[in-house]
Amino acid sequence: MTEGLIMAIQILMALSLLVFIHELGHFLFAKLFGTKVERFFLFFDAYGFAIWKKKIGDTVYGIGWLPIGGYVKIAGMVDESLDTFSEDREPQPWEFRSKPAWQRLLIILGGIIFNIVAGFLIYGFYLLKYEKAYIPLEALREDGLYMYEAGQKLGFKTGDLVTAINGKEAHRLKDIVGIRMNFAEEFTILRDGNSFILEIPDTILMMNYIQQHGLLYRPYKVALAIDSVLPDRPAHKAGIQKGDTLWKINNTPIFEVDVLPKFLEQFKGDTISVVVRRNGKLITIPVFLDTSGRLGVLIHPVLLYPKREYSIGEAFKYALSESMEFIYYNAVGLGYIFTGRVSAKESIHSPIALARLYGGEIDWGRFWRLTALISLILAFVNFLPIPALDGGYALLILIEMLTGYKPSTRFMEYFVRIGIILLLLLMGYAIIKDIVVLILGG
Repeated sequence: MTEGLIMAIQILMALSLLVFIHELGHFLFAKLFGTKVERFFLFFDAYGFAIWKKKIGDTVYGIGWLPIGGYVKIAGMVDESLDTFSEDREPQPWEFRSKPAWQRLLIILGGIIFNIVAGFLIYGFYLLKYEKAYIPLEALREDGLYMYEAGQKLGFKTGDLVTAINGKEAHRLKDIVGIRMNFAEEFTILRDGNSFILEIPDTILMMNYIQQHGLLYRPYKVALAIDSVLPDRPAHKAGIQKGDTLWKINNTPIFEVDVLPKFLEQFKGDTISVVVRRNGKLITIPVFLDTSGRLGVLIHPVLLYPKREYSIGEAFKYALSESMEFIYYNAVGLGYIFTGRVSAKESIHSPIALARLYGGEIDWGRFWRLTALISLILAFVNFLPIPALDGGYALLILIEMLTGYKPSTRFMEYFVRIGIILLLLLMGYAIIKDIVVLILGG
């Protein structure tokens, strides 16, 4: 099975689940208010063809052949199916158009509500099952953070500890290195026992700054864990083992994967002193480097701090706060696009780009984490006041509730048609852009 096929299967699984949840939200709210649902489909049954369908009660349930979403057809509602009804006929009690505005609003928002709840629950499950534990920020208090040059340029000093970003207090290491940092306008810093606020210049959007200059900081206690030792290479011949942790080389601490090759280059053909941690003890091993200048190990960085396991309550508390924060910063990011601080071209992606995030092999932890985030993205995107999206319908209902004006069926037809055209153009652009990036290897 090729990597591309594995990516495609994962994104199809994730989107199928999330689309079903979204449409279920519309369906259940409609049923709650006694509204007839004519069709409930996963995928589209374009040209009337369905892989499977069955009528149960008033509703035809089915699976379409075109895997680009799904839909529910609610009686008495002008939607993307563009089915219309006679305005001369009196609204029936079981039709969408006969319901009070507040009920219609909840039916429209049902999919968004369900996607938010699903994203929160899936993320809570991910924290409990896969992440399992976190590093309390308190564990970093003694040493603080190591500041890279990019951080020093902004006024940080090695030994500083970031305790809050944008006024929101941090409790985990994760809280000062996640999405919050990308949109940071001020950091609360603990330095030499004193707390102060470091403001970021208005001209700097942090995520652009990091892309241009590199990361700001990292925890002090970092080591390189050895995942495997390649046979007949210098490390293997010297007795370095899988599971060892690199501590020092020639009395120099090495913390980063990309620094190691360049550091070793200067010792080609020499014997170096490698200190590794094995079973809690430090061991010094002499290693002769051949002309390749490589140890012959596969490594990854690990943090050397005590971890605290998530309780069920903590997992879902952090899942809720991170979910709300994720939605909030998506809104902030959208504002940055409209004001030109972020490139719209670089911010628009299709399912092709999402599939690449899942990777060419199945990692269930990564799968559920990404699926939770995509569920929140779907909720956010659908909330935008764009014709043919839930937010567009909701906006019209809110206007009706405030002014008493109810749009005509003809207006709704044009409203939906315009929305469909805009969405198709946007999706077409995103797909073409991501295909070009894929072909060019970007």
